[in-house]
Amino acid sequence: MQTIATTDRGVKHNMNVCSYCVVFATGDAGDFALAKAVESPQPAGNHLETMPGRRNKKLSADQLEAVARLFAALSEPSRLALLQALQAGPLTVNELVETCDMKQANVSKQLALLHGRHLVKRERDGTSIRYEIADPMVFSLCQLVCGKMRKDAQCAVAVFHPEI
Repeated sequence: MQTIATTDRGVKHNMNVCSYCVVFATGDAGDFALAKAVESPQPAGNHLETMPGRRNKKLSADQLEAVARLFAALSEPSRLALLQALQAGPLTVNELVETCDMKQANVSKQLALLHGRHLVKRERDGTSIRYEIADPMVFSLCQLVCGKMRKDAQCAVAVFHPEI
C-alpha cells in the first residue's frame, strides 16, 4: 500500500507499507518521519470505541484502575509463561516449576497474583494445588497483542527494508 511520510522538516516521502500502519521511519536526511496509511481506515469492530456496548461510553476512574490492574498482571513475562503453560490444561505448582523452569517461591507468588486477578483458579488435589485458566479470554487478548506486534514488525520491515 502506498503511504506518504512527512518529516519534521516538511519533506514528503512515498513508501510502500502494509495496510493500516502508522509507523515511524527515517527520512533521507536522517530525520524522523511519520508514515500514515492513506487507504481506508481499519474496519470497525477492531477498536474499543466500536465494540458492542462500548460506543462513546467512557470508563469511570475506578473502571480504568481495574483495567490497568489487569494489564499490569499481564505485564510480567514469568506470569505470561505460567499462563502459556496452563493453556495445555491444569497443572500443580511443582509441574509449573518444572515446565517454566522457575523457582517454586516465584511460581507461587505469580500464581497468587494471577489468582487475585481472576485469571487462574485453583483446586486442592490431595496435598497439591492444581491451577487452571479461569477464563480462556486471556488467550484471545494475547492473540490480539501478538497480532498487533506482528503488524508493527511487518510495517517496520516494509519501511526500513522495502526490498524484502
